[in-house]
Amino acid sequence: LRAAQIAVDLTFDKDDPANVGKDKPNFGEPSYAFGRPVLFSWPNGAFLCAYCSDQEKAALSAPYLARFLTLMMERADADEINLVVHSMGNRVLVRAIEDIAREHV
Repeated sequence: LRAAQIAVDLTFDKDDPANVGKDKPNFGEPSYAFGRPVLFSWPNGAFLCAYCSDQEKAALSAPYLARFLTLMMERADADEINLVVHSMGNRVLVRAIEDIAREHV
């Protein structure tokens, strides 16, 4: 639900040159002109008492996110990928990016 809400809430600046042209959406409307929302979710406890076990789950989820991002980069017809993370999801993302960086050194 949160990912869907973020996708709906995204609007783009009407004065941005990238938004100019008849094929671009009107300012103020939800727009996917710059991409499609995609969700990666990892299993967390979703409450404070589960914080310690969530750290382990975050570490275990990082390789899966790395693979997911790698597939996105290989298969998406995109120049860039924008990532939005929340709370302990930052740990998952940082580890995944570290894994990807080690593979490309």
